[in-house]
Amino acid sequence: MPGRISGGKGGAGGAGRTGGNGGAGQAPRMSPETAKVFDGNIDDGIGGVGGRGELQSGIDGVGERADFSLPSLYAGKLGGAAIDMPLKEFCAQYKVGEELVERLGQLGFTTVGSLLEVKDAE
Repeated sequence: MPGRISGGKGGAGGAGRTGGNGGAGQAPRMSPETAKVFDGNIDDGIGGVGGRGELQSGIDGVGERADFSLPSLYAGKLGGAAIDMPLKEFCAQYKVGEELVERLGQLGFTTVGSLLEVKDAE
């Protein structure tokens, strides 16, 4: 039986004189390989409803689209800034040998995120 993976649902905004905005519904995140073999539905996140206000109601939250890219999957583990960090800077910070740094540059890798797109077979 096929399964279902759903994104998060944002919370509703609060009521009052001015209604609060609805929360963001976070997307499911997985590698492209996992998405290919999953037999079922993958639903996006659902934004929360804006709160009712006496003077002005809150804005509805946004639901994020499902994300199947490796850099976004690992961004939380490395820290978002590390994904865009130039590879030479990353290698200097973590004391990666010059020979390896040079070879990675020859292969066209320029950022930490570019390394995350490599398949096991490559």
